[in-house]
Amino acid sequence: MSPPAPRPAREAAPPSRPETRPHPNDHDARCPAGWTASHGSRTSRTIAALITWSLLTTSVAAPGTTDVVEVRAVIDNDEFVGLNRRDRWYSSGGRIGWTTTSPDGRPSFVSAVPCAASSPDRNAAPRRAWSLLQNIYTQNERDVSSASPADRPIGALLAIAHERGSFSPGADRGWGVEVGVTGPAALGEQVQNGLHGLLGVQELRIWNQQLRPRLSFGLRAHCVVRFGSGGGRRVVPAAGWEVVAGSLLTQIAVHASIAIGPAAPEMRPVREARLAWPVPPQRATWGLIAGLRLRAVARDRLFSGPVYGYENPITPRDVVGEFFIGGQWRFSHRWQIGYAAVRRTREFGGPGVAEAGYSPQTFGQITVRLAI
Repeated sequence: MSPPAPRPAREAAPPSRPETRPHPNDHDARCPAGWTASHGSRTSRTIAALITWSLLTTSVAAPGTTDVVEVRAVIDNDEFVGLNRRDRWYSSGGRIGWTTTSPDGRPSFVSAVPCAASSPDRNAAPRRAWSLLQNIYTQNERDVSSASPADRPIGALLAIAHERGSFSPGADRGWGVEVGVTGPAALGEQVQNGLHGLLGVQELRIWNQQLRPRLSFGLRAHCVVRFGSGGGRRVVPAAGWEVVAGSLLTQIAVHASIAIGPAAPEMRPVREARLAWPVPPQRATWGLIAGLRLRAVARDRLFSGPVYGYENPITPRDVVGEFFIGGQWRFSHRWQIGYAAVRRTREFGGPGVAEAGYSPQTFGQITVRLAI
């Protein structure tokens, strides 16, 4: 008789996986019910798909048209200027998009924006733009392990924007719309700490206490009137207004400025990247501008919105002032760059804010334009 076949070896039971607990920096651990990191990822992908579709459908000129297309990037950062150089408050802002000028077209609804006593300049070329933008906000101190309730909340805004305007040497007018999101889907932590890692700068550790997710929608309009801009004048004063009405920000602003240089009639007031307009490229070689802006703020949920981890007592200040100075240089018919500096009064108040003795904020702005 043959010996009995050996029994197959019993398979070892798979080792049990240790129970995992959410890390304090995991977005899913700090998101409210119904909102997880996967929601934020889907929202971010949706925004990216919308801006891609917008650029493809609006920036390509049809055969036989005279449309002029340019790429424009506007980048704000508090490290771009020497005063109070530190990563705080309005830490950075960026906008990149495509702008189309249609000399043969008509500005949609732009003439409905009230601007000066005269009718819109029929010789002004209408401009339309689609942009992707992101703003990042931090607290006054970077090397902390917990957010301070006596400071503005940390957070970010990611949005797409569409603007239409009519621009001429005498006056500008236009309107715009913005749709975006705050919270983890705005990718503030990934962008800021990613850049800090590349630069060897200390990363922020309090993104687990950022602004909670909130959808953003806003409309805005503006008007700028330049006085005596004809005849090749090299000193041109200007004044205007801006209105923003939305779920995050509602405000009215007035501004006055003076521009000098060969491009004086073409210079526009400096605005932060989020509120920049698709102004036309200058034809002259250079120009400088300086001015003041006064904002009356009715709502700003980027200050007073709910946050993770603590009750946010911060409120926006009713009135905010800004001083700006900047210049633009055209190197060729395709390339143009600009630089500006903005000094802004403190934008928020609340318990303990006055005692903290915060100084005003200064940030710089770099603009790059490429005509295609």
